[in-house]
Amino acid sequence: DFDTIRNAGIKCVIRFAYSVSTTVGQRDASKAQIISHIKQLEPLFLKNVDIIVSVQAGFIGTWGEWYYTDYFGMPPSTSDYANRKEVLDTLLSAVPVSRMVHLRTPLLKQKMTGTTQAITQSQAYDGSDRARLAHHNDCFLASATDEGTYTNISVEYPYLHNETKYVAIGGETCAPNPPRTDC
Repeated sequence: DFDTIRNAGIKCVIRFAYSVSTTVGQRDASKAQIISHIKQLEPLFLKNVDIIVSVQAGFIGTWGEWYYTDYFGMPPSTSDYANRKEVLDTLLSAVPVSRMVHLRTPLLKQKMTGTTQAITQSQAYDGSDRARLAHHNDCFLASATDEGTYTNISVEYPYLHNETKYVAIGGETCAPNPPRTDC
């Protein structure tokens, strides 16, 4: 509850998900339902912007990771990416412009923005939705690809290196993976 967070003097990164199940038919909601829920959350985002650091895109797929999904295609087609973008655009409209929205993989940001080029310094401060799209890695160090976070590390590592000069990056790990996790 946001009042508890506020009273504790801390801030939060939030993500919404419909399910932790990977069972087909139990993983997420339809695009219409997700968009309806995001619009209902807009007043909550505005009321609590003081304690919300950022918002992870969530909603789509198991754990809100935009992967195991019943409604948005795996692998996604062009139409599925368009539906995902509609959800993302609704979320960007609902979340205060002073806050970033994190996407699960570099490829997702590239698909949602229509470019493989990292954001530049001038773009980072132009007030665009692209400048608000940050990154989160849900399986940091868990495998050579961080369990599917990366599809081509020789391209995506340099992309993230440049992107994260200007946008946030966060995440969590999902499994120990020595020696990568021996730190």
